[in-house]
Amino acid sequence: MKRSIIAALMVASLFFVLPGTQAKQFRKPPSQVVEWPLPWASGVSLDYDQSSERVVEVKGVGSRVTSSEVTRIAILREEKSGFVQGWTTLAVLDHSGDESSDERRLRSEIEEAFGKTTLEVSLARDGTYAGIANMEELQRRFKALAVKWRDAARARSGPGKETAEARALRERLFSAYTSGPVLETQLSILPQAYNFVAGGGLGLDYEYKYEDEGANPFGGEAFPMTGRMSLSRDPLHEGWMMLEWTVGVDRERGGEVLAATVRKLMGTQAAQGEDKPGQPTLEQATGNIDIGSSTRFRIDPATGIVQWMQTVQRRRVGQRNEVLTTTLQLRKGKFVSPAAGTAVAEETASVPRP
Repeated sequence: MKRSIIAALMVASLFFVLPGTQAKQFRKPPSQVVEWPLPWASGVSLDYDQSSERVVEVKGVGSRVTSSEVTRIAILREEKSGFVQGWTTLAVLDHSGDESSDERRLRSEIEEAFGKTTLEVSLARDGTYAGIANMEELQRRFKALAVKWRDAARARSGPGKETAEARALRERLFSAYTSGPVLETQLSILPQAYNFVAGGGLGLDYEYKYEDEGANPFGGEAFPMTGRMSLSRDPLHEGWMMLEWTVGVDRERGGEVLAATVRKLMGTQAAQGEDKPGQPTLEQATGNIDIGSSTRFRIDPATGIVQWMQTVQRRRVGQRNEVLTTTLQLRKGKFVSPAAGTAVAEETASVPRP
């Protein structure tokens, strides 16, 4: 399969890790429901140890990259519609693994451009994710960085080596990659998952199963998704709750939508080479996708604070298989106690690791 088609597949599949944020509305439990207070108010600040591991395998060749940092999640301000929650990297502790020189260079440029930037997340009054407040600024800065990468790649290819058709395809992929919906999808993965627990409202020891749809940021048919979740008592920490949540793209119907999306992105070039012996069609290449995420939360229902969260994002498209595991572990917090009204209480949490 041509590299341009593979690139289009990866761009089109970027959004798939987006959780279904309305999942809790699909079905109500028949018995006991567990709720907890929202921990958010002006001045609330929680620090987490954040670690991640990315494993990529392409045609049997694998690579692994790990990193660790300290992340602060704080309420920047309250608004009529809800809250603005800031995500800031306080310190990068470690980064290691199998990176090429180009990958290290790109990571360094991204860290230089965005390392001290706070991601401003809009929350609704019920604490659920509602968008990214500073999306316009972030998109402008990211697009400027992407233009630099594109121009450098064009200069390396030399004059006259790119056909008009190939140039048009590259520009379509560039526009898609730097678009607001695709960029927001990538930036909002952790905030959407973290704030999914909101104020609870889930049945204890009850499994939810639901169907959902993921909006297609490139236009066209929505992507069918399925999910399940369950809330139980945490077996390791008395008084805490454990929430397990899995969501993924329907393998058969989702593959069909992905293939149609790539054909729309690529135009006539999508069919190039499909008539060659042994060359799979787009529909065949997307017929065995596995794209979704699984997240576990440890929650203190007395405060509503997420003590620990681990999300595993998986994306297998064609011969590329990628798994990203991210863990947040509470360090310490300054939060407003629900019983204290507007008074700020400070708590230092010493949380045993699971």
